[in-house]
Parts: sequence; C-alpha cells; structure tokens
Amino acid sequence: MKNILFIKLGAIGDAIQAGAALLEFKTINPQVKIDWIIGSGIAPLFRNFDAIDQFIVISDAQIYRGHFFERLLALCRALYLILVKSGRYDEVFIGHSDSRYRLFSIPALLKNPILISKKLKIFSPSLSENRVSEYFHFLLNNQTSNLDVSSSLLKLGKALRMAQPNDTKDLEDAFSGVVVLVPGGSKNLLREDVLRRWPLDRYVQLANRLLIEGYRVVLVGGKDDAWVSPHFEGLRLTNCIGKTTLSELTYLLEFAAVIVSHDTGPLHLATLTNTPIVSLFGPTPASAVVPLNRVNIKILAADKSVTCAPCYDGKNYAPCSNPICMQSISIDQVLGFIKPYMQSKIDARH
Repeated sequence: MKNILFIKLGAIGDAIQAGAALLEFKTINPQVKIDWIIGSGIAPLFRNFDAIDQFIVISDAQIYRGHFFERLLALCRALYLILVKSGRYDEVFIGHSDSRYRLFSIPALLKNPILISKKLKIFSPSLSENRVSEYFHFLLNNQTSNLDVSSSLLKLGKALRMAQPNDTKDLEDAFSGVVVLVPGGSKNLLREDVLRRWPLDRYVQLANRLLIEGYRVVLVGGKDDAWVSPHFEGLRLTNCIGKTTLSELTYLLEFAAVIVSHDTGPLHLATLTNTPIVSLFGPTPASAVVPLNRVNIKILAADKSVTCAPCYDGKNYAPCSNPICMQSISIDQVLGFIKPYMQSKIDARH
C-alpha cells in the first residue's frame, strides 16, 4: 500500500480546491493511504470527508499571529503533533509554492530521510488552468489526465454535506429563494487582499436596488467581516455575517436563488452547490478560481480597457492603490445577470 502525506493549510478556497483534487485522486487510487496536514480553521468543513485516512490538524492561526515567542511555541507544538501522528510515507506533497511550508514536512522526513532526495513534491501553480486541475496533476506527478472541475467540486460538496448541520432549520427559510451577497472576505491568516473586493459601496447600492425591486437579500461572511455590517444599516435585509460556520453556510447556500461574490472563500463554497453564481473578477484570473464549464455561472471580469488585469502571478499582485479593475464592473452589469436567475426561480414556482 502506498502512503502519502499532503500538506495544505491556509485559505478556504485553496483547501476546497485541494480537497476536490484529493477526492478525485483517491477515487482512481483507492489503495493509497492519504494523511492531510490541515489548519484548525478549515478542518471542521472536512469533518465528513472520508477520502482522507487521517487529518493532522494544527493550530495555524496561532502560528501566523501573535508575538514571536507565542508563534514559536505554537510552531513547536504543531511539529511535535505531526511527528507523533505522521507515519512512513512514500511521497510528501506540499500544496504551497511558498518554500517556508517545507517546515511542516520535517517530522515526516525525520522518520523517512529518503524522502528528501526525490519524493518531496512542491506545488508550483501556473494559473493556466483551474486550481483543482493543477492540484490533481500535482498529485499525479504531472501526468496528463482530463478532469471535469465542475463535477469534481459538486462531488466534494456532496461528500462534505453528508449530514445536515445542527440549528439551521430557521435559516433555511431565510435563505430560500434569496439573493446572497458576499461583501467582505478576500482575507486569510497571512494577508488581506483588498484588491480582489468589489467596492463595498457597490454592494450597498446593489442591495438597495434589489430590495426596491422586491427581492430578498441575505449577507454572508465570517466573523472577521463584521466591519461591513454598519454600511448596510437601515436596509431591510437579513445579515448572517459571522452567524454560520463554514459547514452551515455550505449547506444553506443550496437554498438561495443566486449568489453574488468576488474572489473570496464563500465563492468557493458556492461552487460546491448547484446554486447559480454571479462572480466578479479583477486582479485574479477567473479560469484559475471557478469552473468555467459550470452550469449557471456568470463571470464578470474587468473591462477590456483595463489592460493591467489580471495581475496576479500565483503569489502576489502588482503594486496598486486604485483597483480600477474591480471598479470597472458596474451595478447594472451585476443586476443584468441576477434578474434572469431570479425570474427563473419565480417561473419555477408557478
């Protein structure tokens, strides 16, 4: 039996894309034993994911934040936990292009030093294809193999929603047939990517126009997105920012009529559902983030006159203090994509 160790911490989107690739890899290699070193923030989303034989959950937030000695202590605890729980591996896959993440492979290398020579794989994204495909080919050691990304993400969504989360019955009605907006996000433990956000005032104006036209609106996001809530005060919408776990939100998004989001975590959660998506892109290429072949997805990218977009190279964005790429996407454009989905929902009821 072949044993592999997969190391992937960090953002929601990256973990979801990696999870979809791991599920496909496990499907064609059922005999392979997979251990996944994962961060404690994202791990609960994968609690029903039986494609992984063992999760090694480390407190990545403590490692990335706090004073130097607090971070050092958290790192030592994480490395000790990995040493205790890791086994002997035939290959180690580090799902990060940042070389600093090699640190988390050290305990496995201590148990099997031969891995250092040929069997330690470092992820290097090209942005030429969807990240799910890139992770999949990475696991296959770059062997060519076709992959239906949209189908892979839906399979993962089904695997993660094996059981209904607790205490969501009241929220099911709140999410049923609504427009879901994701005005915050684009932030992880390492950095805040404000360039990816559609301007907040556009979300506020969009919500207001939707409400005037008789649509119901729900806001979603994590606890760190609470800063956006005051901007929507006075609007008769439902604010669920910080009120759901990742698992609950993934489950509830299935009830919505359409989801509007820029490149951030809940957009990736939406790709695990069948719900229509209106996605907004500027500095990042949509082809690397969302499945282009997905049914019911509309992609709004920067206006063609914005020649500097996309500018993301897989690690960083171009220096920019005025993200005209996201500003070039108008409220009318977004509304134009929302309304057909809402009309389809209304027609279906009749």
